[in-house]
Amino acid sequence: MAMTEAEWLACEDYSNLLGFLSGIATQRKLRLYAVASCRNVMHLMHSEELHAAIESAELCADGLGSYEQLKAMVDRAKIVRFLLEDSTSDNYDVETHSAACAVVEAASTPFHIGVDSLKRAMAVSGFVWDAGGFRPPHNSSQELIQDIFGNPFRPVALDPAWRTSTALALSQGIYDDRAFDRLPILADALQDACCENEDILNHLRGDGPHVKGCWALDLVLGKE
Repeated sequence: MAMTEAEWLACEDYSNLLGFLSGIATQRKLRLYAVASCRNVMHLMHSEELHAAIESAELCADGLGSYEQLKAMVDRAKIVRFLLEDSTSDNYDVETHSAACAVVEAASTPFHIGVDSLKRAMAVSGFVWDAGGFRPPHNSSQELIQDIFGNPFRPVALDPAWRTSTALALSQGIYDDRAFDRLPILADALQDACCENEDILNHLRGDGPHVKGCWALDLVLGKE
């Protein structure tokens, strides 16, 4: 879909943002967005099976997991959803679990994950809290998209000279440990390497949210 830069920056509809990214976003980025959306409300889920599926989906996005095992985890999590329905009077728990299952399932295919299939999964009742009237998530879908995909109208290039051994070690540690509170330290390391790009530095020093797939961190690590 067509969109101007001003519309991209002001848009609060994750569906329109994802629609614009169709054909632009990499498979890894789309999968990590699905995972980040689930992690966003993971504290509300009381299913070890679902937690395991989300963790596995994140590994698969980086080519480190087995899609066969992930599919089995998703199937087990879906069974738990039906058990929840029978055992709880809290419809919110059921809706949260059901929605997260749908999103993880969309990201669990070893084949091409399409923007349309991800949008359909995200639209499952209860996952879009601001539209469904449920408890709001920590971070909005818009913020997660902007952290992962940045501003597609202003792609940023990284000077290889900024990838010092210190910057690379910091970046890998942040990524592996999900230690996004260290991103400002990475910004300092890049600045020490003569990086003066305000888009990169401001994003790394910003409040976030930051998740796996963060465009600035990926830039340093050479991930797409």
